[in-house]
This record gives sequence, C-alpha cells and structure tokens, in this order.
Amino acid sequence: MNLTSKTIDSFCALIDLERNKPVIDLSNVNFIDTFALVYLGLYIRFHNSKGKSFWWHAPQDEKVRNYLARQRFYQHFNFEPSFVETESLKCTPSTTCWNDIKEIENVPWVAEDIAEEVKSLLVDNHVNAAISEIYETTAEIVENFAEHSMEKQAVITAQWFPRIKWLALAIGDCGIGVKRSLLQNRKHSHLANKADKIAIVEAFKPSVSRKLEGGTGLTTIEQTVVELNGNLFFASNSGYFRVQGGKRFTGEMNFNFPGVQMEISFPTRGDI
Repeated sequence: MNLTSKTIDSFCALIDLERNKPVIDLSNVNFIDTFALVYLGLYIRFHNSKGKSFWWHAPQDEKVRNYLARQRFYQHFNFEPSFVETESLKCTPSTTCWNDIKEIENVPWVAEDIAEEVKSLLVDNHVNAAISEIYETTAEIVENFAEHSMEKQAVITAQWFPRIKWLALAIGDCGIGVKRSLLQNRKHSHLANKADKIAIVEAFKPSVSRKLEGGTGLTTIEQTVVELNGNLFFASNSGYFRVQGGKRFTGEMNFNFPGVQMEISFPTRGDI
C-alpha cells in the first residue's frame, strides 16, 4: 500500500472513529509521500485535541518506519514517550530532507525563515533547480497559512528525491478551511451553500481573499507551479484541487477533514 495525496483520504475514511481507541494500521504501507505524512499527522493531532486516542500498528517496511522516525513524526503528533524513544533508535539521518517536520507559528519572518531552509536543502545537495522561484513560492505559501488558518500552528516538510530528480513540499493545518475563510468577506457570501471544491477553485482566482483588498497569493503559486512543470494538490474539508501537467482537476475527498493541506512539487535537473 502506498499513502499519497491520491489515497490518504480513503485510508483515513476507513478508520473507525466510533471505537474507543481506533486503529491506525500502517503495517502494510510501503511508501508515504510528503502530503500523506502531513495529512496523517494532522488527522492524529485534530482527533487528539477532541479527546480521541489511537492504537498504532507501525509499518513493517523498515524504510517507511525509518522515514517516520527521521521526520520526528512521533514527537510532533503526540505519541507515548516510550514509543518515541524506541522508534528514534531506528532513525538514520538523511541529507535529502530536513530530518524533521517543522511547526509554523504566526510570528514575524516565519515565511522567510522556512523559505531559507528549503533553499538550503537544495543548495546543500547541489540541486540544479529554479531556486529563487521555489524560495518565493515557499514564502508565499507559508505566509498564507500563517495568516489565514486561524490556528496557532501549521506544519511543513520537504523532501528531495535524487533518483527521480523531484522536490516536494507539503504543508497543512487543522484550521477553518478555505470556505469559512472566504465567507469572512461579504464579497464571497455566494459560496455559503456551495461545495468546498467550488470555494477552493474560487480561492485560486486573482484578487480573491477573505481580506477586503483581495490578494493574488494562490494565483501566483499556481502560475509558478505550471511555469516550472510542477504539480500542486490542495485539499480543504471535503474538496480538492489538483494541477498536474498544466491541467486543472477538482473533486471530492473521500474524507471530510478540516483546515487546508497542500503539496507543491517540482522537477529538478540533477546536480550542479
């Protein structure tokens, strides 16, 4: 089983939340991408905040288990200290990721600080990529999350895949989501009875924002992704928006999860 932006919602939809301690079974998982990592972690965090705890079946695949430990997944998402300590022993650091999921707080310079860390990941690995464009896009995304989620924290992770020459960044929160955010601006009151996927498409239009003066953040992000031949996946509550191969797709998630979760990814051109 692979957990990706195309499967993680179906995986979460099958978890029986009616049980006293629902089971999250990763025993047969062979791969987790950055989006699924963030989505699953936030799923755990959200339900923990509602008083729900889980049974956890760790992956049998050692690479996946090592990846979770390396990203400090268990520390970030409230696992028992004894389990965290045991899994940390399996951790082998890597130069192609941050070796940590990063928490984003709405504080000055957070967007620039995270963008600098993405830049450092590319520079330290001598990756031949559109570094300035990726820097600006990362800063714009972090700024959007810090300003609009109405949450204290969001999370972000980054991974460069040298074998396939691909960079992926995933970011997410458990905040109010796109539609509720836009409805704070009377201009978008027509979205009140619309599906989440319609609100998401609206949010990617120029000058659409919960702010009265509007904004172009998501529009610029999509344009950069297309210009760099990258991909974008954006989920909020029950809807999603995908940009792949320069084409737009929208649809319904198999699991209605609050907030916004997003992944952008770009091809790289090998080592400098």
